[in-house]
Amino acid sequence: MFKKIVSGGQTVAERAALDTAMKLGILYGGWILKGRMTSEGRLPYKYKLKEMPESSYIKCIERNVIDSDGTLIISYGKLNDRTYDARKMAVKNNRPRLHIDLNQMGAFEAASIINTWLEKYAVKIIHVVGSQADKESNIYDNTIKILEAVFYLRIIKATMGHLIDTQVIETDSQAPQDPLPPGTVEEAVNRLISELSLKDKIAIAGMSAWELGYIHPSLGGYIKKNFELDSGNQILISSCRFLCSKNELNSDEASRLIIKALWKKLIKTHRIRVVK
Repeated sequence: MFKKIVSGGQTVAERAALDTAMKLGILYGGWILKGRMTSEGRLPYKYKLKEMPESSYIKCIERNVIDSDGTLIISYGKLNDRTYDARKMAVKNNRPRLHIDLNQMGAFEAASIINTWLEKYAVKIIHVVGSQADKESNIYDNTIKILEAVFYLRIIKATMGHLIDTQVIETDSQAPQDPLPPGTVEEAVNRLISELSLKDKIAIAGMSAWELGYIHPSLGGYIKKNFELDSGNQILISSCRFLCSKNELNSDEASRLIIKALWKKLIKTHRIRVVK
């Protein structure tokens, strides 16, 4: 799990990275030019960045590269001057770098690639650099979508891996057999709630409906295997069919329905609300 986002706040994409960190409660930081100047004027003080003693873009970028484990570049198409400088400084300082070209892939594919990169290079502190919005008007929204997807994918994967490892240990030590698989959607949801960590439950509750697709590959796979959807748990399949009023439902569709039911329940109990 990455633990910090570093960004200079110069472009819309970079401010999106900082906004994502603040929204998700991730540590963030970085260096900004003297006077807190950006491509659109002075950076608001809500972004707690350190001010450089000078106004050198290249030195500011290099400082952020040095203070991170790897540099993630998000753009549409080829690198521009600023993103190219970030890549150059990553090479100079022997830091891993990854360029995500959103002309070539969507948010979910990008998140999967980033996750693989984070694991391969053990990146815990990510330096995020990206494009301005003058040419790519949706770079802000897509940067947030990608980083949120990375966050959700990694915490759910970590939890599912822990649960699977625990089951292996119990099997090896001849612990009592697992209870019968759930027979209703409600039982399945309650089983998941008892197994997920508090952090994961809060994270899932904070997701939007379309973001649930990000966690389906890991959480859905866990549900299909451990609730025996792929090996004939027709009682649970029937409960899912009844809930969605469909005559036919495969295990993949059933696992998605269970995840959505879990999300709806967690919204009521674990969604963090801002009190004004």
